[in-house]
Amino acid sequence: MRTFGVLLRLSEFSGSKNQRSGGHRLRVFVVLLAVLVLVLFVLSFPPARSLVSDFLYTFFISPLGRSFNPVNSAVYAVVLFVALYFVSRALTFLGVEVDGRFVLSVLPFIFIGSSMRALRDAEILNSIILVTPIIYFVIFLYTFGSLLLSLLISRKTGTSFYWTFLMFGLVPAAYLAYPIVQNVVDIESTSFILFCTAIAAAVAFLAMLVVHRFVKFEKFALDYSVVSAHLFDASATFVSVTYYGYSEQHFLVRMITSSFGAVAFFPVDFIALVVVLIVLERTLKGEKQLIGLFRLALLILGLAPGLRDLLRLAMLA
Repeated sequence: MRTFGVLLRLSEFSGSKNQRSGGHRLRVFVVLLAVLVLVLFVLSFPPARSLVSDFLYTFFISPLGRSFNPVNSAVYAVVLFVALYFVSRALTFLGVEVDGRFVLSVLPFIFIGSSMRALRDAEILNSIILVTPIIYFVIFLYTFGSLLLSLLISRKTGTSFYWTFLMFGLVPAAYLAYPIVQNVVDIESTSFILFCTAIAAAVAFLAMLVVHRFVKFEKFALDYSVVSAHLFDASATFVSVTYYGYSEQHFLVRMITSSFGAVAFFPVDFIALVVVLIVLERTLKGEKQLIGLFRLALLILGLAPGLRDLLRLAMLA
């Protein structure tokens, strides 16, 4: 009887908890519905439609593929955070752990996006879907679709999905590498970028060891990889802006380079990344999957534009 009473109380607690959860979801739905009705009501007036249209064109459509401003940067950041949360839940549901092996499997997909952007810069490819930030959505859909197919094949064959997933990335990456190799005309710029990256990464490694003595990184190797990826991007930006006359798309980078020179991007990038990683690891403590996905996203945001700049300079696009 005592056991039955305990089970009864547990069931009552579970039922009340589910009711609270259901009530919370209902309130969120009602609020979202009210906001949607309000937006539609406001847009029913021509002046409001014109104002919204001008706003979207000024801050989103006109800068597409050319520049980033504070407004579209903030919106893209919110979209990224929300997407990372839902993707982490989806990967957990699928039984996929965001670890070092998974990150290595994603690397060819990063090359696909960067090479397509560089080939568009060189006017070898030409499509609106290849501009930033649209290219990020396109590559994400292909990557996630490849992951789902790899998991399906894995469960049918009883093999690891990593190799299949890797092949979905390597095959198109090799296909895109061919026209890039054919059009390479400048090796010196790429060599200089890699040299700057090696120097910056070596200094960053020593600095991170010092920081690690006081603030322990949960995954030192992965965190160092993230920082190195952004220093690679900083090296590509430094060489492109200083020696080849390119301009940076992001308004923050333009502010830094115009005020302190392109070389200032190295310490700013390093300090910002270390602080972000420390805050993430402390804030999301226990959320192993979400932290891993944030690391991967940060890695992509550094490696993808850096690789694009390197390939573009190699082709002098």
